Amino acid sequence: MRLEIQFLHSRLARRTFWLFVLCALVPITALAIFSLFNVTRQLKEQNLRELHQVSREEAINIYGRLSFLEANLKLVALTVRDDPAKLSAKSGGLSVEPNAQLATQFVTIDLVKLDGKREKLFGTNALNVEYTAEEQQALRSGRNVLSTIGCDKLTLCVLVSRVMDLDRPEAGILVGEVRSDYLWDVANLREPLDICVLNPSGQRLFCSGEIPERFPDEVTRRFSGQYEWKSDKREYLASYWNLPLQSFSSSSHWTIVSSEAQPDLLAPLAHFRNSFLLVFLLAFWIVVFLSLVQIRRSLIPLGKLKEGTRGISRGEFQTRVAITSGDEFEELAGSFNSMAGRIERQLKALEMVSDIDRAVLSAWDLPRIVNTVCSRLRDILPHDMVTVSLFEASGEREVVTHVFTPGGNSPELTETICLSSAEMEKLQTNKEVYTFTLNGNKQEYLRPLRERGIKHCLTIPVVTGRGQSAIFTLGHLSTSVWSQEDEERGRHLADQIAVAFSNSQLVTDLEQLQWGTLTALARAIDAKSPWTLGHSERVTASAIKIAKAMGLPPKEITIIRRGGLVHDIGKIGVSAEIIDKPGKLTAEEMTLMREHVNIGVRILRPIPMLGESMSIVAQHHEWVNGEGYPNKLAGDEITLHARIFAVADCFDALISDRPYRAGMPIERVMQILEDGSGKQFDPEVLVVFRAIPNKEEVLTENDDMFGALVGVK
Repeated sequence: MRLEIQFLHSRLARRTFWLFVLCALVPITALAIFSLFNVTRQLKEQNLRELHQVSREEAINIYGRLSFLEANLKLVALTVRDDPAKLSAKSGGLSVEPNAQLATQFVTIDLVKLDGKREKLFGTNALNVEYTAEEQQALRSGRNVLSTIGCDKLTLCVLVSRVMDLDRPEAGILVGEVRSDYLWDVANLREPLDICVLNPSGQRLFCSGEIPERFPDEVTRRFSGQYEWKSDKREYLASYWNLPLQSFSSSSHWTIVSSEAQPDLLAPLAHFRNSFLLVFLLAFWIVVFLSLVQIRRSLIPLGKLKEGTRGISRGEFQTRVAITSGDEFEELAGSFNSMAGRIERQLKALEMVSDIDRAVLSAWDLPRIVNTVCSRLRDILPHDMVTVSLFEASGEREVVTHVFTPGGNSPELTETICLSSAEMEKLQTNKEVYTFTLNGNKQEYLRPLRERGIKHCLTIPVVTGRGQSAIFTLGHLSTSVWSQEDEERGRHLADQIAVAFSNSQLVTDLEQLQWGTLTALARAIDAKSPWTLGHSERVTASAIKIAKAMGLPPKEITIIRRGGLVHDIGKIGVSAEIIDKPGKLTAEEMTLMREHVNIGVRILRPIPMLGESMSIVAQHHEWVNGEGYPNKLAGDEITLHARIFAVADCFDALISDRPYRAGMPIERVMQILEDGSGKQFDPEVLVVFRAIPNKEEVLTENDDMFGALVGVK
């Protein structure tokens, strides 16, 4: 049986649960803890007494071994003193090997003379020892001196010293290094006890096992006592006993510390703890199981409903509650899920509508608006297919119908459908969102849906200030799936699309007004002289041909078109006598004629829209070799737009009639242009211009012809 405990998130459930647990387990736990505490305390006291006894016994044993070492060293001194022949200068030591007992007690024995020279009695290692004034006085009085000296970074060695002959101090001092295994009796140490021996300054002379990083100060100051310490997360009990050493005239005392890990001390309690733990866990799980079974029937549904409401409050509207208790809680959960689902659908629809609003209102062309709406439409209105029928503003009966599959970013099919007058009038007068069945409906604009097996439709008319602009028709293959809420969403969406359509139309009108104004201005400039009539439009058309052949993007084409239409606007400031003079211009007249470039720049500078096109106005008479006017620019100092336009401008000027000459034939014009390659004209532009067919075609003032060439009607 799988036991669910989610209900414990409830405060009421937790209070009930803990009441069950505490009532059953607190008495058992309290009794067990009390018993365990008392037994542990008694064991610790017993073991501390035992440790105290061990420290005392070990101190006595060490003292006895030191006394024995003192006697043996004295015996060596007497032997050497009574029989000097045992010293052999040739061999540098005893002439006979030391007895086996002496070798087990000392590592080495040296005879140190007053002048510092050493004579080795036996052994290999010799340690230098310096005596304090107090120790020297003790040696002279015939007493033994006990010294400690560092053997290495971690170990202190013990040395016993005495004067070999009190009557002859010059005979030297016997110094013996004591074997640690003999002094501390390592082989006979008790397990699992550990022994440490400290000198008065707290340095470790010997430790048999785990030791603390630092011993308390009172260990070396007090005669005896107990303390606790930790190492590697293990707790230890320790007892210490001070061993007086005044008879050796070396130091006041050594401290013998015996310690044992508490887990070892409390080993007898391990079985008790394990048994109690099993009993405790068994009791705990029985109580938990019974309490959970008893509580869950009423509190699990409450907990789930509580979590569900919290999820809704956090904005997690996809939250659902699953309760199968078969009572009122299950009915309440059903109502809750229905409410959450309704809220989720409404908010999701609002979010999608908002996204569509932002997308369509940021678009300025109709295809982008239509594609954006159709790609996101299924998120708020279910459908299997959608068609968009666009009406002409002129009221013509032909409509362009785009067919989209759900989620498509572009139309799957585009058809032009001709409607009857009655059908057109009916569509124009019906401006409401409504649903209908396609069976028997013969309207022509619905033909793409009928051909694809659509049975039910939802129509969303889009009406702008100029009348009906489009109809969005959603189709479904089986049954009608649209509710009253869906129709309301469709009305809201239609209003937003209508705003986007209106904005698009406004932008289109402004763009047409812009180009119309520039074209009218160009014609007004050219109309100042019958010889230049249509010149600006022809040159602009030729420059656009060159730019397209060079692969320039649409933005660059627009820059060239704007600048080309107004490139000669500065001629407004030049008199007609100079412009129409049939003969050659004088130097003064030529200066006035060339000033039209600067005049044009001054006239157009206040217009921000022409900022990128100003280079054409200012530089179309500059030469690539720097000999042009008005600023003597050369090479790349002249923009590509102006270099393209210079070729088109010169070509039209040469091929057209002027008051001082007739238009030249195309072959002559091309030869003049070739002669100017690298001087007046950019060679790369000339290469492209040379490959353009029908260069000699002269455009008339026909608006449609010029508009078709530059891409605008």
